[in-house]
This record gives sequence, structure tokens and C-alpha cells, in this order.
Amino acid sequence: MGLLSIFKSKDPKKLLEIGTEYYNSGKYQKSIEYFNKTLNSEPKNPDAWYFKGNAYQMLGKSKLAQDSYEKALSIRPNDLEIIKSYTMLLNSLELFKESVEILKNVSESDDEIIEILGDAYLKTGKFNEAILQYNDILERKPRYKEIIAKKGTALVGLKKFDEALEIYEKVLKISPYDTEVWKNIGNAFYTVKKYEKAIQFYDMYLNEHKGDFGVTLSKGDALRKLGKTNEALDLYTKVLEKHIQNYEPWCRVGLLYYDTEDYETAIYYLELANERNPLNPSILVKLGRTYVKLRNYNKGLEFMEKL
Repeated sequence: MGLLSIFKSKDPKKLLEIGTEYYNSGKYQKSIEYFNKTLNSEPKNPDAWYFKGNAYQMLGKSKLAQDSYEKALSIRPNDLEIIKSYTMLLNSLELFKESVEILKNVSESDDEIIEILGDAYLKTGKFNEAILQYNDILERKPRYKEIIAKKGTALVGLKKFDEALEIYEKVLKISPYDTEVWKNIGNAFYTVKKYEKAIQFYDMYLNEHKGDFGVTLSKGDALRKLGKTNEALDLYTKVLEKHIQNYEPWCRVGLLYYDTEDYETAIYYLELANERNPLNPSILVKLGRTYVKLRNYNKGLEFMEKL
């Protein structure tokens, strides 16, 4: 089959293959075109919905990704790969309850599923439940340092600092220069509001991974919690310069101005975050609360209704 005839093909299998090739080469919008063409021929093709969800996620379009994953799961409800991608997205959107409900009902889970469930429990402060999941994995993989570190984070959340320290020492013995461990330790200290210690480990990580998007934002958050507004704003601004289409730094700047009770400016930045991720529940809550602070109750109610 010649190149021209391939691109004119209406064969769903071939269209899906072309879409996947575009996806693998980073041409996500183009890949979506071919996944849509596949779905025009086969509306219940779970692979097309799944890959379409992946492409939307890479483009930062979380709501469209969520819709695509849900459609894929409705067709193939026990597919572990779809479940993993979908629940990881739910976790990133802070929809932890929804994530837990799906993951608890998986009949044949693997270690990745168990880890995602543990992470959802961890983020909602259900530290004992998180530890149960992590211990399940560690029974099979006792030197899985990322899981050991997450268990340490859960122990910090339970204020079992001595046990957490033992965990971290174990991780560092396994891999003393593992920068991911430094990041996890930083996150652990942030969880229990030890922001100075969190910054210490974030800095260690950033010395090796200069400009890392997530950790730079986390360091900014710790500075914001310490009341170091200008330093936090400087970090957020640096992230914005490189990731202007991502909603997270805009949201963080909005929160910073909210903390300083400059609600008008907070609204400006939170609205920009909302433009980039219109149905993110966390942003909708923050916008609703900020409008209430400005006594604009109708507008606050509008965002709560969207939520």
C-alpha cells in the first residue's frame, strides 16, 4: 500500500496505527485527529479512546482526557492499563475518593495499581491505609526504594518521626545519591509543615535537576507557607516563563495573593489557571472562596455550581 493510499485509508486498524505513530513522535494534536477518525468507523474502539485520553493528557487537557478514559473503561472495564492512566489522572486532579473507589474494586491488581491506591490514601491523609498498600508491595520488592520513601512519608504523616527516619536511612543506604529520595523526603517534611527542612531537601534535588517544574513549585509552596512571599513569587514566575500554558503555576500565584489577602489579584491569576484547566475542582473551589472573600456571592456560587 502506497503512502497516499495509507493516509486515505478508512481501515480503523490502520488509522489507529497512524495515530499511535503521531503520538509516539510527540504530535499529540495530530494523533487525536486519527484517533477520532478511528472512532468514526468504530465508536466502541477502547484503544482509540485510551490513546486519545493519553494525547489529551499530554496536551494538559485534563477534562477531555478524563472523558476519554471513562469511555474506554465503559467498553473495557477490567483493562489495567486504562485503569492506571485514569486513576493517575484522577489523583493529579485531587479526585482521590473517585480514584480509591475504582482501585478498591480491581479484581486482579498489580504493584502499579497498589501503588496508585497507596498514593491516593497518602494524599488524603489516610496514612495507615497507605502503609498497608506500600507494605504489600515491599513484601515482594523489599528494596523498592521509591515505595520505601513513600512509606516514610506516611510515617511522617502519623508523626512517627523515629520510624520515618529509619526508613529514610534505609533508602539512602540503598541509594545514597538517589535524587528522587531527596524529593520524597522534602515532600514528607512539607506534609507535616516542616517547611525549612522541606526546602533543604528540595534544594538538594534542584542542584541536580535545575529547573524541575514540580519541585520548583513545591519549594515555592514551602516558601509561601513560611511567609517568604517575594521568594515564592520569584520561583513561580520562573516556572511561568517556561510553562505559560500550564495551569499549575498560575494557580500557585493566585494562592500566594490569596494568602496576602489581595483577593482582586488572586482572582486574576486563578481565572488564568481556570482558562487553562476549566473543570479542575481544586481551582473551582479556590475561585469560589476568593469571590466570597470579595463579597461577590453570586460569582462564588457560580463556581460552586460548576464544581
